[in-house]
Amino acid sequence: MKVLASLRVKQATPSTRPPTKAEVEHAAEIVRRHGFDVLRQGRRALTVRAEQCELEKLLGTSLHAGFFIIAPENAGAEMAQAVDMLEVTDAPMELER
Repeated sequence: MKVLASLRVKQATPSTRPPTKAEVEHAAEIVRRHGFDVLRQGRRALTVRAEQCELEKLLGTSLHAGFFIIAPENAGAEMAQAVDMLEVTDAPMELER
């Protein structure tokens, strides 16, 4: 089942400024390489479409509405360095194909 989620782009250095365009584009490239469809690149986050099982593998837990921290032990170092939080605003539901 494919679902929508938002992945917050992690900044290279802690700051109150939004990530740079290069950081967002780099995160999108990494997320795509891991099999996610990037639907939108915003100033701070990526909107992605992915199989629910892939998101659950990324998080190491069942998917439901809420915020999830992306930990390297579940997501892998490359993904955890690119994005640091996943948000699902509604209960996961299948998207039209």
